[in-house]
Amino acid sequence: MACRGWPVALARSPTAAPTATSRGGHMRGDLENLYDAHAHRLYAHCWSLTGDQGAPEALKDTLNEAVQQHPPPGETVLWLHHLARRVCADRGAFSPHSRPVFADAETDPLLAAARNLPADHREALLLSAGEWLAVRDIASVLRVSTEAVRERLHEARTALERVVLDALMRRTADPAKHMDVIEAFEKGRLPNLLARRAPAFAPAPLRDHVLGNDVPDDEVHEELGHAPSVPVPPAVPPDPTRPLVVIGSGAGTGAAFADEPVAGAAARPLAE
Repeated sequence: MACRGWPVALARSPTAAPTATSRGGHMRGDLENLYDAHAHRLYAHCWSLTGDQGAPEALKDTLNEAVQQHPPPGETVLWLHHLARRVCADRGAFSPHSRPVFADAETDPLLAAARNLPADHREALLLSAGEWLAVRDIASVLRVSTEAVRERLHEARTALERVVLDALMRRTADPAKHMDVIEAFEKGRLPNLLARRAPAFAPAPLRDHVLGNDVPDDEVHEELGHAPSVPVPPAVPPDPTRPLVVIGSGAGTGAAFADEPVAGAAARPLAE
């Protein structure tokens, strides 16, 4: 099973991130170096849009396209994230009724809620809460304004809280089995907990698969522990006029997203 938990300990600013570029700003035709420098962050991004089943091939397509193109000088990381986004879009990630299949969504109310967020909201939420990119960098990747990113983050956070609360209040999820979700809700940190559900690393067999070393697809899928490929019906959105009930006394649910990644994030463990 792939390690879970957004790889914040490996995070670094886009300008300081290792690159696989030449002095002229062109991608080298070295797929191996490119994979080793960027695969984990890009895999997590693809996972946010396509789920466990779609992320491996989306990452493979992203890196194969990258070695044939020329990123703007000094913007390799953001360019790669934008390329990953376009590849996922080509795979239908932003289709109105598309829902990613997360392996544990049937038993995890947080993942179940996340897969029913609009794709661009879920994407922005994970890029921010996972502390990979600052708001201004997310705006660059998404080709929108920083204000639009903040609006998406607010809407995504509010929707996530409402759907999770609804699942807990209706007992479609057993609160006793999801104390981490309740605690995160009370502290206003559901997005952070969601980021820790994301893969910390691309699954080990995927490297050889991307590099063309003939790793069978089923071995990559077995490593991921894929859920069955079944259609997920669109969720009925919660009533926006319904008051948001707080389960405990926590008062953190209205916290704003900062422009920069949270200080000290690199010291956080990769997974619970």
